[in-house]
Amino acid sequence: MKKLIGLLILISLLSMVFLIVKDFKAIELNKGYYLAQSYFFLIFFIFSTIVFFSNKNIQIYFILILGSIICAFYSFEFYLFKSGGIKFFTTGKDHWQNDIVFHKKEIKKKNAFSPFSLINESLISFSGLSNVKVVHCKESDFFSVYDSDRYGFNNPDHVWDRHIDLVILGDSFIHGNCVNKGDDITSQVRKIGNLNAINLGWSNTGTLKQYARFLEYIENYPNYIFWVYYENDLDDLKKELNHKLLKNYLLDEDFRQNLRSEEKRMEIDKLILEKHFNYMKESHIIDTRVKSYSNFINFLKLYKTRQVLLSFFKNITFNKNNQNSSYYDNLLNEYFFIFDKLKKRADKNNSKIVFVYLPAFKYYFSNKAKYFKNIKFKLIEKMNKENVGIIDIEKKLNEKFILPVHLYAKHSFGQHFNEEGYKFVAENIIEYLSNKD
Repeated sequence: MKKLIGLLILISLLSMVFLIVKDFKAIELNKGYYLAQSYFFLIFFIFSTIVFFSNKNIQIYFILILGSIICAFYSFEFYLFKSGGIKFFTTGKDHWQNDIVFHKKEIKKKNAFSPFSLINESLISFSGLSNVKVVHCKESDFFSVYDSDRYGFNNPDHVWDRHIDLVILGDSFIHGNCVNKGDDITSQVRKIGNLNAINLGWSNTGTLKQYARFLEYIENYPNYIFWVYYENDLDDLKKELNHKLLKNYLLDEDFRQNLRSEEKRMEIDKLILEKHFNYMKESHIIDTRVKSYSNFINFLKLYKTRQVLLSFFKNITFNKNNQNSSYYDNLLNEYFFIFDKLKKRADKNNSKIVFVYLPAFKYYFSNKAKYFKNIKFKLIEKMNKENVGIIDIEKKLNEKFILPVHLYAKHSFGQHFNEEGYKFVAENIIEYLSNKD
């Protein structure tokens, strides 16, 4: 019995050292994540050492309890995998590295087009091809498909012919990655609330592009503007601030590219079509070297269970406003500057802005998680100060679920939602509007 406990002591000690070294080598933003996990092994090391010098009965109880805990953890991990529909072993077809091959096949099969937009030094479209079927992306077991409107967004075209109740601004979450037509947030708002809602979301866009997109495509202001903030938006904003054409939207209040004009739309579609056909001509082969067992390795490492445990303890060291977020401070000021510009326009046109906060996957206890926590505090503080409505989806998720695996796409847990996740967000938007009536 002592030999077994001695082995456990050695394993816990080696694991602790491994995690400390891994944390030391991690990039600055991820530091703290592995160190936090090493504390579990430190506690286990202390308990194991105490038991090692205890009598035989205590040692037996310790092994029995430990075995039961391990079985419980793996049962819980199995439940998380199954409830999320995650395969233990995958094929080349399942792996994201080969998505581009099957994406092209799906485009040909459906006689559709790719979800490209246009950005160069002289023209930015902020959207894709107009009035076509688009094969978008794959994060579950299918490639999502939608029909673009007259301006290349994920909307039924008729929404532009009526009074607009609300516009939803955002990135890929609003664009609809990676669900079929009708299952994105805006579509579900239309269905649930019987409202004329316009989706102005586009993947890989930050605050500046979203602001410019609104100025270009919205002529008659809606009753509400729901501006969805995702936790990587500041990173995208940093890139956008370096683009000369984009900065014109900040420097000149009247700057426009006139993207709604028929002439400009024809130019955009022509250039995007060239990108699409070049993409389709490129040859790609299936990479059979992809690791088919990576999910199973994560299962053995209790990856998801560890995230749950860390989420329970995350508030032990996280304070609301005492973390150093200087890494993002300048970007946050730029965000507020852009937000104030749109709010000023909205107030002038009797339109109300609602701030929607979406959480990103975080390495709990890492520097990045600390920065995000502090940034969120400042964002909420700003919105309250400006008397802006707030929908905190992170708070809503924490109140209703322990771990909302079923709300996320199979292959992107903690990132994009699936149909149910988008419905959850849509329901909270409708609830907000109902409380305002």
